[in-house]
Amino acid sequence: CSTDGRQVIIGCSSATVSTLTEAGSVYVLDRNVQKFIRQDDSSNTYTVLGTVSAPVSVLVNNVFLTNQTDGIVNADNTFSVSGNNITINKDLFVGDVIEIETNQFSLLQTVSQNTVADFSNFGQAVDICANNCSLYVGEPQSSQQVFKGGVVERFVNQSRVYGTITATVANPVLD
Repeated sequence: CSTDGRQVIIGCSSATVSTLTEAGSVYVLDRNVQKFIRQDDSSNTYTVLGTVSAPVSVLVNNVFLTNQTDGIVNADNTFSVSGNNITINKDLFVGDVIEIETNQFSLLQTVSQNTVADFSNFGQAVDICANNCSLYVGEPQSSQQVFKGGVVERFVNQSRVYGTITATVANPVLD
């Protein structure tokens, strides 16, 4: 998973891809995180979209709070969950950044080999770099270079490595 736990990478080395047996694939799942910026002092309750599944994590200005169900009731730096409402028991100020992780995951991307081949077992091993910018995927049975010699493929998160890509061309195609 990524360093912040908000993305999970799952390798399925025995998956059939485009009718090719045990070619393998990798699934990138993204955790639902909703961010609020404190606008006024009217309420410490925030309503999140979607279904809330335990465990829920709440951060205020990048500091984790403690859920009251952990046995600490009405103490500073805690929060409680009631349906889709998260109530924070902490002094909040205008401009505070509140992040609520609802523990819902959705498929972000399915990654396949550059050259899909039978029995290469793409996804046998997966890793992500410390900056969450590159995904490394092992294919122990790949014959791309040497018969059954195996390879590791690197996939780069372009926006994290190079920043936002812009163009003056209307409706550009990015290869």
